[in-house]
Amino acid sequence: MNPTSLHLSDEATAILGELVKKSSAFAAYASKRLAASRPMLTRTPLSKARDWQIDLGPVYGLAGTSTTLVVSPQVLFRGEKIFAVDSNYTNPGGVAGFGTRIGSIFVGQKAQRPANSSTLTAFFAIDSLGNGVHWDTCQKALSIAVTVHFINSCTFDLTVYGHAVL
Repeated sequence: MNPTSLHLSDEATAILGELVKKSSAFAAYASKRLAASRPMLTRTPLSKARDWQIDLGPVYGLAGTSTTLVVSPQVLFRGEKIFAVDSNYTNPGGVAGFGTRIGSIFVGQKAQRPANSSTLTAFFAIDSLGNGVHWDTCQKALSIAVTVHFINSCTFDLTVYGHAVL
């Protein structure tokens, strides 16, 4: 911006008085200093994105059965990390995560995992570092469906962390 195009206010002219009226160079200098003291304003679009979590479960299942957990987020949601755990009642001393397998995951009608595959819940444990997923965005009218296969009778619980646009 051209400093000479910035005009001093009437108050500044009253304070500086004759200097501004007599010297255009001083007026330009004062305008430049005044412009530098003002904050820079930029137009930044508002973002309504938030960290969001969706819980699926807890659900109890008998050994050899499968169940599909379905949730409708009602917001634009993109899952980025899964935490899952199971509680094995038939083997209380056993390690959690080996009583269930996570099968298919769907966002709407889009598969988020390869067909005919399943993974032990232990791979999605809370302390696992590399289980990041980047799902397709779930639209407001769609749902997220996760199929769980029970190897042992136990309780399964899953949380998906991601971002939602409210």
